[in-house]
Amino acid sequence: MVYLTVPISIGMGEEATTIQSILDGIVPGLLPLGLFGIVYYLLKKNKVKPLVMMFILMGVGILGAYFGFLE
Repeated sequence: MVYLTVPISIGMGEEATTIQSILDGIVPGLLPLGLFGIVYYLLKKNKVKPLVMMFILMGVGILGAYFGFLE
């Protein structure tokens, strides 16, 4: 299971909207589907080993939570 949200907002004050709400308005679950597609492609073409992919995803998740572009 993949859960991915982007809390970055566009606009100021009362009219601010998040990128996540815009993407969910187009296709709900678009970001997790895109992440799954990228990981599947990299694993299928044998470009990246599964253990390395796990560490990359873990690092991106930690850095994203620390810097605030992933929730």
